[in-house]
Amino acid sequence: MRMRVTILSLLMLVVAGSLGSPRAMAQTAKAGQDTVLKAAEITPALFPDKVFFRGKTAAAQLRNAGGVKFADGMYFLAALVDNSGYSTAIKEKYQAYILSEVALEIGGTKLPAGAYGIGWLKDGKFVVMDLGAHDIFSIDSRHDDGMRHAVPLQVVAGATPGSYVLYSGRECVDVKRAN
Repeated sequence: MRMRVTILSLLMLVVAGSLGSPRAMAQTAKAGQDTVLKAAEITPALFPDKVFFRGKTAAAQLRNAGGVKFADGMYFLAALVDNSGYSTAIKEKYQAYILSEVALEIGGTKLPAGAYGIGWLKDGKFVVMDLGAHDIFSIDSRHDDGMRHAVPLQVVAGATPGSYVLYSGRECVDVKRAN
């Protein structure tokens, strides 16, 4: 009996100690918050290796991806694509792919949950297209000279909680979950 009490006491100490550990506390703190995802965290289990757009499939460049896992477990993901098999007219507009389980607001324009082709145009515009390459909307993008380490595509936390910035190099648009 004494051995059972000792083992039980030790187990209780281990459990109590792990609850107060920095790792356990960080996991608990993150449980109720959105999490910005880096490229290494976006695997083919979340984002397919190949995506469908305008009658073809293109390889997704998961090394150039980013996204957000919202506190409720829903995702917004974006990745560059290999658009080499497309016509010049489509290549100019279609550089990346968005997958979102929730409605988004991009630059103030609402976008329903779904899959979309996106791109940054030379005239400072950002375009969102449906899977048939039809424009859904176009908004002004902005150039961020303050970006220290520009990468081909990334998502970073915005200035206010729940806001994010989708970057292609130094060109960017604001993204948040729509109400």
